[in-house]
Amino acid sequence: MLKNKLELFIAKRVLIFFVILAILDMVFINQRFTAFAGLALGTILGLLRLAFMGATFSRLLLPMQNPISVRKSIARNITSQAVTAVILFASIKISIWFFIGTSIGIVLVPTVVFINSITEGLGITHNNFE
Repeated sequence: MLKNKLELFIAKRVLIFFVILAILDMVFINQRFTAFAGLALGTILGLLRLAFMGATFSRLLLPMQNPISVRKSIARNITSQAVTAVILFASIKISIWFFIGTSIGIVLVPTVVFINSITEGLGITHNNFE
């Protein structure tokens, strides 16, 4: 799953945010275990979606790829989107706190990418990911 330095970098930052949010969840939320389970599920799902999207884009953008592997990669990416929607629908049926935790977990990866983009653009950090 973590095939390059950027994916490893994002996974480390997501883990840091996950730990911070898990601690805040345990301290401030009444249904802490339900929200924590949703947060864990959403974070795992978000990291899997990152891996599928990375594989899809690398197969689409690299020249001389096997068309069958490109089709499989696109199908896997679309399936991950459908699985995300099904998990969100199921989580709202379980509990509102589970849904909130799942939603926050799914959004952790884009949040980390956004924060990294802003800090790189402002020149605060120099991670050299281009």
